[in-house]
Amino acid sequence: MRQALVVGIDSGIGGALAKALAVAGWRVLGSSRRGTAGMLPLDLAALPESLAGLRADVCFVCAAVTRQAECVADEAVAWRVNAEAPGRIAQAVAAAGGRTLLLSTNAVFDGRLACRAADAPPCPVNSYGRQKAEAERAVLATPGAAVLRLTKVLTPTLPLFRNWIAALRQGRAVTAFGDMVMAPVALDAVTAALVEIAAMGADGIFQASATADISYAEACRHIARRLGIDPSLVKAVPAAGVPASDRPLATSLDASRLADLTGRAVPAPLDVIDRVFGFVAGGDC
Repeated sequence: MRQALVVGIDSGIGGALAKALAVAGWRVLGSSRRGTAGMLPLDLAALPESLAGLRADVCFVCAAVTRQAECVADEAVAWRVNAEAPGRIAQAVAAAGGRTLLLSTNAVFDGRLACRAADAPPCPVNSYGRQKAEAERAVLATPGAAVLRLTKVLTPTLPLFRNWIAALRQGRAVTAFGDMVMAPVALDAVTAALVEIAAMGADGIFQASATADISYAEACRHIARRLGIDPSLVKAVPAAGVPASDRPLATSLDASRLADLTGRAVPAPLDVIDRVFGFVAGGDC
């Protein structure tokens, strides 16, 4: 039986991935910095000198400091977690005969162009993007390694969206950013892609994204329509106080290589929203 190590199994993506791997017949071991019983203790901010014995057929690195504010507030810790630790883990796993699959982000690009190609040179403009670009470089230097870059990952319990839905159902006006965009992907599509990349032994860079970007206000108006509610209740507002480096003009990525691997077409952004929240055309969820 193939063994997977999920670093950050207690994260949202890590936990969902562990379940998907188990269903696919993998033996799953998780790591956690919280000392959770039955898990490998691994604090990415304070890795031991030696990682000898870190063994898995495939190691999935899902743990990261993802909030840009945290990456700036304590950049030294964020650099250890996001930039240095993945490379060290990948080296240890490779020394034991395994390979590493790193979760990364569209933030390795500057957000000026839509549908960035996987082989385009990274050009990050914020701390998180710089840290993940370094992690990609280090991990991809190890044999058989792969990277899956993600755009905005949607889940049915995402608070922002659930709050929108609750307010709209009550007939209350909702505000949403008109100048921030996303190219959303569904969590279950992400975990399925990770399992397939691992099972097929594929390496290099893959990207998961919708076909195009939409603003948060557009997404909210679409939800209103699906609920049969007047979309004029949604008021587009500027993302006041959000630095320009954290407000890219585009987040979408060219996901054609992943589509070729999995045989699943790259989804349109509104279709992703419908799928995640269970909407049907003209219907409710």
